Amino acid sequence: MRVGGAPGGAVVKRVYASVLGPQIAEFITFKRAMGADFTGGEYLLRRFDAYCAETGATMIDRGVCQGFVAAMDGGRIDTARNWTSYLRGFGHWMRRHGDPQAFVLPGHYTPRTARRETYLLTHAEVSAFFQAATGLTGPRPWAWQATAFFGLMHSCGLRTCEARNLGCDDVDLPGLAVMIRDSKGPRTRRLPITQDVAMMLAACDRQNTRLWPGRATLFTTATGRPVNPSTPGVVFKHVWIAAGLTWPATPPFPRPYDLRHRFAYANLERWAAAGLDTTAMLAYLSRYMGHKAPSSTLYYLHVSPDFITSYDTLAHTSAVLLPEVGFDE
Repeated sequence: MRVGGAPGGAVVKRVYASVLGPQIAEFITFKRAMGADFTGGEYLLRRFDAYCAETGATMIDRGVCQGFVAAMDGGRIDTARNWTSYLRGFGHWMRRHGDPQAFVLPGHYTPRTARRETYLLTHAEVSAFFQAATGLTGPRPWAWQATAFFGLMHSCGLRTCEARNLGCDDVDLPGLAVMIRDSKGPRTRRLPITQDVAMMLAACDRQNTRLWPGRATLFTTATGRPVNPSTPGVVFKHVWIAAGLTWPATPPFPRPYDLRHRFAYANLERWAAAGLDTTAMLAYLSRYMGHKAPSSTLYYLHVSPDFITSYDTLAHTSAVLLPEVGFDE
């Protein structure tokens, strides 16, 4: 399997030691063909391959997976095990490609971290925030970029990383759409945007292109590089205070991701007020937000009291309307 270059232009081929090696190589090739970088996945599965070779494992069964998990834990307790999704995905792959009895690592092997408490943005706070963002003063490019960055998150319910990683070529202004690529797995989606949002993005693009014509992402740093993960939160707080809004003394604190929360529950509340079938609309909202299944979208409704009582009904009916498809593990 070709995975990169070596000094002098030689091609590097990964050599796998276990009986499962060929299937591991095929799985990694498949993930990359789907657009995933999968560097972390390859590292983990090469360790799994070495473990299988050492123990003489010839198939992916419960004992092999549990033994590998224990070896990775190294006697520690309360480990995060963020890597287990790679092994779980390989189990799904094996079930579909030659071994229907392959063991799929259950989700409970990955301990869930507590979700941060959501700050419920009010309409007045959102209005004040964007008014301040429009007149923001400070270092470039956020003086003109903040409105477009946070406005896109608010208008399309994007994750913060999706806004940060949005490529210049992923913005189709004439077609009124943006392409969100490979967020939380290989689930690329094309999102329609309004004319107002397109104009906002175009104004930001003109400013950034004038200064950094060769940049890769729409939003950038002062050196023309992609925005780093910590910057949006810092800028968000700066705009919040500039708007004259009070920063809480204790959690929950406002953050960019709360714009995504507001997008979810505000849409459903607006549809309900208009008399639309929110059960059906939830399924479409789930796809728009890039969720694997409608049940993921329902998390955002916990901050909307009007919908909590309908949680179970919405979850079941929406999954029937638009069932999970594809190979997302």
